[in-house]
Amino acid sequence: MSGYYRLYGCTIRCDFPLPAARPAQQGMVADVVINWAASATPGQAEGMHAWAGEPLLFRQPDGAVRLVWPGEITADISSDGREVNLQSRPEKLVFLPALAVGIILGMALHLRGTVCLHAATLEVDGRLVGFIGDSGAGKSTLAAWLLLRGATLYADDMTALVPDAAGLLMVQPGPTGIRLCRDTAAALLPDTEGLAHIPYPDKYLWDLARADAPCHGQYAQTGRALSALYWLTPGIPGEGIRASGPLAATEALGKLVEASYPPMMRRMISGVVLEGLARVAETVPVQVVRSERAWEHLPIIEQMVAR
Repeated sequence: MSGYYRLYGCTIRCDFPLPAARPAQQGMVADVVINWAASATPGQAEGMHAWAGEPLLFRQPDGAVRLVWPGEITADISSDGREVNLQSRPEKLVFLPALAVGIILGMALHLRGTVCLHAATLEVDGRLVGFIGDSGAGKSTLAAWLLLRGATLYADDMTALVPDAAGLLMVQPGPTGIRLCRDTAAALLPDTEGLAHIPYPDKYLWDLARADAPCHGQYAQTGRALSALYWLTPGIPGEGIRASGPLAATEALGKLVEASYPPMMRRMISGVVLEGLARVAETVPVQVVRSERAWEHLPIIEQMVAR
């Protein structure tokens, strides 16, 4: 049975449950429809290790996009981003929810002209700050640290900015949870027993909507404008933390294009999305933070972004 959800400023109807997604009223007019059908395509017997990277991307003549994980999953996304048709063998359904709220929905939003960044975004001491950077840069780890110190979650992994009535780009609330690797969850959370395992990408979901979850209810309900963006990047061992001043708009735009989501769409970014990224670069301070991945650096970064 299809479920209805509210994510990133859109109403979504999906043929399978979406993790940590905010429920919406059944029968609403959906902005994005995600359909699933069984496929008899031969594929790997178990796991996702054979295609853990980016899918193959094919742009169709009418502007639609096809994503293909060979022998596993095919996603056809309409040119306006309103319809997604997924095919996989039934045993692969377990992997689809995480992909749907990540790469697949990110592609659909991009085709709708939404500015999407590979970023975790939180309200910290009254400021809405986003952390951008490559996979493994520590965005979710830092987000978890900040949540445990009173921050409010807006989005993890993908941040979507949608214009309001006045044209101001607002961060729209995403899922109510963040995905953590086993070691990070064990180090930061008092109890990991209640965390749901996500087979792909082999992480654990800390859903703040669960009544028994640490930081229950610390997630946003409405959109808000960004105060600042921080690009997290590895530092030189022994040099501690180094932060740049706000980048010039042209340099900031380059960073934002590099951080646009999903990654494979960067080489065919639309004019509407590029214009939106330019508006962000001109209005939101973007700084580069160089740091080794070390637990003792987290409180220093916290002080840096809270000022």
